[in-house]
Amino acid sequence: MPIKGSKYTGIAVGGALLVFLAVNNRLSEHGYDVYPAKAPDSISELSPVHFTESAQQLGLVAPNRFYYPNTSPKAKQYEPLLSLSPSVSVADVNGDGFMDVYVTAPAPDIPNKLFINHGGKSFEEVAAKVGLDDTDRTYKEPSMAYWGDFNHDGKLDVFMARYGCHTLHTQQADGTFKAALVGYCSQPWSINVFDFNRDGNLDVFFGNYYHAEDLSKYVALEHIFTRAGLPKTGSANAILLGKGDGTFGLLDDGVLKDYPDHTAAVGFSDVNMDGYPDIAVSNDYNPDRMYLNQGGKTLKEVTEQSIPSDKHGFNDMNAEFVDFDMDGLIDLFVTGGFGPPISVSDNLLWKRKSNDSTEYEEVARKWNAHGCGSAWTAKFSDFDNNGDLDFFIINGQGYGANVKDPKDAKSYNYVRNEIRSTPGSLRYTLDSMPDFSNYEMWAFQHSCVMWQKDGQFYDVAQKAGVADYTEDGRSLALVDLNNDGKQDVLVVNMNAPMYVFINDSKTDGNWVGISAIWEDGTVATGARLMAKRTDGKPLVREVFPGNGHHSQNDPRIHFGLGKAKLADDEIAVLWPDGTMERFTHQPMNTYVTLVHGKGVK
Repeated sequence: MPIKGSKYTGIAVGGALLVFLAVNNRLSEHGYDVYPAKAPDSISELSPVHFTESAQQLGLVAPNRFYYPNTSPKAKQYEPLLSLSPSVSVADVNGDGFMDVYVTAPAPDIPNKLFINHGGKSFEEVAAKVGLDDTDRTYKEPSMAYWGDFNHDGKLDVFMARYGCHTLHTQQADGTFKAALVGYCSQPWSINVFDFNRDGNLDVFFGNYYHAEDLSKYVALEHIFTRAGLPKTGSANAILLGKGDGTFGLLDDGVLKDYPDHTAAVGFSDVNMDGYPDIAVSNDYNPDRMYLNQGGKTLKEVTEQSIPSDKHGFNDMNAEFVDFDMDGLIDLFVTGGFGPPISVSDNLLWKRKSNDSTEYEEVARKWNAHGCGSAWTAKFSDFDNNGDLDFFIINGQGYGANVKDPKDAKSYNYVRNEIRSTPGSLRYTLDSMPDFSNYEMWAFQHSCVMWQKDGQFYDVAQKAGVADYTEDGRSLALVDLNNDGKQDVLVVNMNAPMYVFINDSKTDGNWVGISAIWEDGTVATGARLMAKRTDGKPLVREVFPGNGHHSQNDPRIHFGLGKAKLADDEIAVLWPDGTMERFTHQPMNTYVTLVHGKGVK
């Protein structure tokens, strides 16, 4: 039976908690190191990785600000903690060989931005011109956009996930876009696109987060202190099956309905090598999940057999499949909220044990990949083309309007956790909640640039030119904006403009960039690329541009080769339809296009 408490009892309890925190100097969490061990000077000096922030110079200016769709003054007070996140998506919209950039802004009065790339030297914003600014918000605020040919007409369309009812924007003959509802509504934080049943049509997996159909009813206390903090109180994920004509049908799968989690990220890989893409989801407040695709008909939940939940952080945000150690086995990287002493959730680096098993071993601390603040998106790439994969990881949570310097801010995290330990009947009477405008939670953190050297990752952010940028990042996309063979990094932030980190590392290593496409020129989502370097190292990568968190990356696969070359100048492709082809006589240090049906079977 619930304990009854008056309004004044609640105020007294809340006040006593705050006095206790103040007296014990627990309103500040500064001084705790949230970053991995700094690279020794001897290592840092060896790294050639360097980025230059170039958003203004290139014309890639995309402002974002906090927004939470709730008219309650109490909810607005906690905007930085509850806000909907912007996202970034990359695609070659006009087919000129240079990647364009689309940024969604969930605030109702800020338009989405579509930047057309002019040869990697400048960008032109054209969203309103082509009908993708989305300013009227007829179908609610956008969650994330994904580019793909959903109706098989050879032109890129945009699937717009929303905090409401989702839409498909099909590209017309004149280059403009026309929106239509897809017949499904939910509250997803992230989506990803794949061909679940291998019928040649693009399907959409929804990483649903919020349980409420109407977010205006989702009050601040519920999210911060109660419902979101309890297992299985989110919303069940779902799969929309594409019919090939721009319409969809909802997969009737009971497995996903059994796990109403708070999903933050969705990643795909053919884990058991049966030709069908399998699924990993990273969850907030709940354990992560691994699902095996059962012949494109249903799913099998195999979390404990594959990635045991006793290692999970319960505030995980990323799902990146990548062969980080280049042993030919595709591994999984998940980010966590590392903010001691309140949260000590490591990033999780799940190393695949063997091709004969779907089991993974957690090795993040062994590789020094376990921490970089309150982390969100992380993507792996060989940033200096030396032959080893590195990764870029973004972080940060939120800060109030009056906070200019983290040293002058109070820690809301302490207050939140003390109140969460208060009985629910009293918690809802705490009308004297602290005003968040003077507090911060895991804010002002710089991204980490983790350079791989001799079986370890080292943070070289300072030397790489990244450490001075400390806004709260949410979505990250890898893309080679100028086609120079070096991966650049786009970061969209909360309450701040986008960062555009151009990779100007000095390197003389070899590389190859690969576009795997169908006969009509569209991306072969799900293709597995395989090659071998002349030094014996295997190269394996899959084409799933939506892996990571809340973003769509450059669909071209980038292989850094170092001083080696491609063995026999050959690349093999296992296509999503199950056919395998070899493509010989492939050049290096350039982008190549591999077309389905044009190789040697």
